[in-house]
Order: sequence, then C-alpha cells, then structure tokens
Amino acid sequence: YFQQLAIITPYAQLEFQYSHSQSDHLNFQIRYDRRSEQMPEPARQVKHHPTSVNNLVIQQLMERVDAKMTLHKFLTSELSSISPAIATRMIKDCSWVNTKTISSLSDLDITKLVQVLRRTNVKAPDGNCLSPLGEYNLNLGIRKVLNPDYVATSRDKPGAYDG
Repeated sequence: YFQQLAIITPYAQLEFQYSHSQSDHLNFQIRYDRRSEQMPEPARQVKHHPTSVNNLVIQQLMERVDAKMTLHKFLTSELSSISPAIATRMIKDCSWVNTKTISSLSDLDITKLVQVLRRTNVKAPDGNCLSPLGEYNLNLGIRKVLNPDYVATSRDKPGAYDG
C-alpha cells in the first residue's frame, strides 16, 4: 500500500514505523522521501451526482435546505446534472406532484427517490473538478519507487465512474 501511495504522491514524504511490543525482530520502518515539488491543484467540491447518492446523503442534503422547498427545486439545485425537465420526469416516476415539499417525504419516499435517481439516465459527472496527478509526477513516482528500465505514461481527460 505504501509503495503504491508513494508512486502517486511523489510530492509527499511518507514514513511508517512499526514497533512490536514483544519481539524486536518484527520491528520495521518504511520511508519514501519527497521527490517532487510540483503538487496538483486541489480538487474542487461539486454537487452530488444522482447516481452516487444513497438515503443518508439525500437526508443530509435535505437537512441543509429550507423544509418548505419543493422536491423539484431541491433536485435541480442540490444535485448535479438534473434539469427541470428531468426533475419533473423523476417526480412523475415516483407518482408524486411537482409541488411536493421535501418535508413531506417519509423514509420510504426517500428510498423510492434514491432508486429513481440511480436508474434515471442523466449526463455523466463533469471531470473538470478533479485534480489529476499529472504525467510528470506519475512518471517520476514510477521511476523513483520501482526503478524500471523503461517507463511510458500518458494522460487522458479526467472523468468519473459511477457518479
């Protein structure tokens, strides 16, 4: 684990020391020195994607907003990739009306909503909020930790899987 972590975080110094209380021959230390000053930009916080939520996340989001907010407004303002038309369709799939408020949702209703959120096809999350390691740091991490004879790295646009 530490070796893999050292590869993808060459801008960090990692050190782990284990001391066994009864047997000194089981003691060990792992250290990976910092190899780069180039850190990736911090990732940006974004709204939850509908496919990534569960009941608890929805309940927490609902606690942060006005209880009188309509479910339609909640879906379009608190989750990513949900347009007014998609929100209307989701509410209809639940057999509710657009004016239903979030305070009127029971635990069973939230479960039903989460199921609809997960099965509705919406635009994939935007990967621009992610902060990829970068080809330079990945190449450096592999070279310094694994010391291979040859390294080739490439970069793809950032993306998200499963919300």
